[in-house]
Amino acid sequence: MQRLFPVLNVVFLATAICLGVAVWRQQREKTAWQQEAIARVQQVAALRAQASAVRTTISSGEKDGNRPTPTLVVAPPLLPVIDPAAIEAEQQDKQAIAARQKRSFRINALNSYIAGLDALQLSPEKLAQVKEIILARWDAATNAFKPVFKTAQERAEAVAAVMLIDQTLDEQMTALLGPRAYVELKASTLESHLDWALGTDMWDGGAPLTPEQLRAVARAHIQVKYRPEDWLIGPNEAQAPDPQTGLSRQDAALLNATAPGLSPVQQEIFRRSLIEENQYNAAMRGFAEKQRQLLEAGK
Repeated sequence: MQRLFPVLNVVFLATAICLGVAVWRQQREKTAWQQEAIARVQQVAALRAQASAVRTTISSGEKDGNRPTPTLVVAPPLLPVIDPAAIEAEQQDKQAIAARQKRSFRINALNSYIAGLDALQLSPEKLAQVKEIILARWDAATNAFKPVFKTAQERAEAVAAVMLIDQTLDEQMTALLGPRAYVELKASTLESHLDWALGTDMWDGGAPLTPEQLRAVARAHIQVKYRPEDWLIGPNEAQAPDPQTGLSRQDAALLNATAPGLSPVQQEIFRRSLIEENQYNAAMRGFAEKQRQLLEAGK
């Protein structure tokens, strides 16, 4: 075993020498790569400086050595080629888009009034007048609430403008149709919404509404709850829900007005539906207030 020590020492020494040589060679190669990289960077910088000097000489018209260099002449931009056919096609496309937008607006505005207007069986002249009033009301509301309100004052001014227009159009519609027929028309526009919301709750609760009951509930909404001064301004004292019952004074009046035509089961479903509507409206008002605060903070 002792004889092996000299041999192992020689092996270890040879290995250490080899490792040292390898590290030394690697270090030399690394140094050479670094020097080569520095030289290339310096060469690129020199070439860029020469190119910049040449561009400056050409643009200023100065002499380069013993030979004058011509001044760089920039050609004027080419004027666009006017194609009458392309311009006409673009105008036709714009007109077609505007016509489609106008038609879409008209469909959306008149859609919920179709059944009510058909039931009234108006003369063509009177029907055209009613349609124009409906479109004017939609147009006024759309234009007033199109911009994003940055302050509560801006929204209040828009609401006041819409209420003034709505009151004028409401008077025109009442004079044109008569008070009773106008209430029936507004109730018919509300039926589809009530059938989708309250009607679904009634059906899900096993007590679906008949068409007569749906019309009576819609009529009660128009007469008791859905007045422009209420749904535009927002919650007032009559609309504020009671913390204990979750119902407002308007809700209580609405339940009383519809009670004779509804069964006890339907009345209970209607009561729960009104409570859920108040909760939803409160959540939406909270969300709108947070958005307003964010806009104020971002100024």
